[in-house]
Amino acid sequence: MKKNKALISIILAFIFFTINVYAESLGYYLSNSELKYNYDSAPNEIMVKRGDYIYVTAVINNVNESDLILKSGNVTVRWEDKYMELVSYKDNTFYSTLQSDFPSIVVNEEAKTNNKITVSYKSSDLVKTGINKIVEFKFHVLENAAKGTTKIYEMDGETKATCLKNEEEVNCANSYNTELKYKIQSSDVNTLSSLKIDGKVIDNFNENKKEYLLNIDEKKESINIEAIEKDSKSSISGDIGTRSLQYGLNTFNIVVTSESGISNTYTLKVTRLDGRSKDNTLKNLKLSSGIIPFKSNINEYNISVKNEIDTVTIIATLNDPKAKFKEDFSKKEIDLIEGMNKVAITVIAENGTENTYTINITRELSNNNTLKELTVNDEKIKLNKNDFLYYYTVKNDVDTISVKALATDNKAIVEIDPVTSLSVGENEVGIRVTAPNGEFVNYTLIITREQLLSSNSKLLNLEIVGYKLDFKSDVEYYDLKINDEDELEIITETEDEKAVVNIEGNKNLVNGSIIKITVKAEDNSHTRYFITIEKSKKSNLLLLILILLMILILTIIIIILIKRNKKRKSIQKEKITEVSDNNESMPYNENEQALNIDEEKDAVEKNDVTISLDEANKVLDNNEEKADNKKNVTKKRIDLE
Repeated sequence: MKKNKALISIILAFIFFTINVYAESLGYYLSNSELKYNYDSAPNEIMVKRGDYIYVTAVINNVNESDLILKSGNVTVRWEDKYMELVSYKDNTFYSTLQSDFPSIVVNEEAKTNNKITVSYKSSDLVKTGINKIVEFKFHVLENAAKGTTKIYEMDGETKATCLKNEEEVNCANSYNTELKYKIQSSDVNTLSSLKIDGKVIDNFNENKKEYLLNIDEKKESINIEAIEKDSKSSISGDIGTRSLQYGLNTFNIVVTSESGISNTYTLKVTRLDGRSKDNTLKNLKLSSGIIPFKSNINEYNISVKNEIDTVTIIATLNDPKAKFKEDFSKKEIDLIEGMNKVAITVIAENGTENTYTINITRELSNNNTLKELTVNDEKIKLNKNDFLYYYTVKNDVDTISVKALATDNKAIVEIDPVTSLSVGENEVGIRVTAPNGEFVNYTLIITREQLLSSNSKLLNLEIVGYKLDFKSDVEYYDLKINDEDELEIITETEDEKAVVNIEGNKNLVNGSIIKITVKAEDNSHTRYFITIEKSKKSNLLLLILILLMILILTIIIIILIKRNKKRKSIQKEKITEVSDNNESMPYNENEQALNIDEEKDAVEKNDVTISLDEANKVLDNNEEKADNKKNVTKKRIDLE
């Protein structure tokens, strides 16, 4: 019993498994007609173009059992009607044109809307293993479809299913949810369907012909260009619309760019006939300096002028009054530089053609080779027009020097000999000035470096005629006793023969006069010698006698005064004694009166002595004043030093 239950369970499980496998095998999906793409192997997007025809096939796949019969089923296909349209499933007659792997298939029902079709069928044909076509649909990609992605797909959930029969069993299953994606590519069409000028199609226009030649009457000043693209999705740019015409050839380009970005250019070459004058020649050509051998058919001339000529006036005359100058040369002044000056005179004819005459004016180069400025150590040397030799002196302590020269003509070349160091004495510096035309002159600058100057300001010998002076070159102060001369004869000899001696104060000599002798060396340093004069003894003896006489008189006066004083004191003493004796009997008041009288006498005597002393002091003051005068003379001598 248990064994029977187990066997039944195995059989039921097998049946269930078999039905399940069949069910999985009954589903169908979409593919292209060559079965190259299907729902699990197709790229994300299948590339198509507008106008293409594509085929989509409903198939049964993964059938792995033999002797299976397609019994019935239905196929539902949807699409996006703004991109594609269903053309037919075999010329709209399913019965006669169906390409299927099932010859006996019969359509029972057909339901179609704008973007969906359902086909119901019956069949008794065997199903082969692998892939089996059921029905094929033909679609057309619309011309006006926008570029981008579209899709054709089959949906689950339809009311009918695909059924397969195995002996007595019929197994049905719905389709898989499958779809095919198509990417509509941009159009490459970049041609014109029509090209018109002033509303008229160009003769022999062909969309593949890219260039057209046209002649237009000279009176027509403009044209209107109109172009129509073949593909509405392409764009047109360039010379579209009203375009003005110049005389002669006018070129216009019309560019057609496809939706995909590929450009194509049509070219119109329109010649506007020209009846205007072509005369662009000169009748005459003259210069204010120099002669031009002018001929209207000769376009280039070479003229030379002197360097002094820095401007020239050009006078040109047109041969045709309808012509004009590009730049007015009817009377034009031209500034000339040294060397070549190229002048272009362009004549424009009435029809716009140009003709150019060229005058090559050569202004000779300057022959100016003079100097404008010459400086030595930034000190300017005065230049004379016809002098080429100049002198300059520097001190002995200057051993280097800077020489600069500036030419009168800024294009001249100045070359100066290098001065590395100066020798004592003359140093010659050459200066070469070369004019622009090559002519040159040589200037010579003699720089004298002085000898080293002596600083010896000593006297080798100093003599006073008639007197002996113990002279030493390093001793500067001397005292000399002389007689009563007013001037001395002084003889000097310097140690350096280039030194100069100057004597001052040797006139109207008096006692205490100072003679100053200055010795100036070559380098201006100096030494001074001073001689203080003392007159002869006769003069001094008289002064001494006067002084001694005054002293003697003063001494006598002092002695006399002293004697007088002693005598008075003696007399006074005797009187006091006498009075004293008398006073012994005199009353007190009388003695007191006598004492007062004696005090008054003593005061008078003291005044006499005082007066005598004042006179003596005056004599002494006179002597001191003379001594001070001698000191002042000595001090004056020191100040002069």
